[in-house]
Amino acid sequence: MSENDDIYECQGVSIEHVDGFTECMDFTCDLPHELHSFHVACTELSPLCPCVPEEHVPPALLIAA
Repeated sequence: MSENDDIYECQGVSIEHVDGFTECMDFTCDLPHELHSFHVACTELSPLCPCVPEEHVPPALLIAA
């Protein structure tokens, strides 16, 4: 996380979960999702995040599993 003239920005990755909860990969960061340099949805992670319901899993992944 960096501070520049009272503007805060985290250089870490903020993950947005399917329920709207967000978390930074840096466990010391408490900044909101929009103040991160990088955003990723948990549905894009590999392996998939445990919070992703089966109906959101792409069909190709269901067949391979």
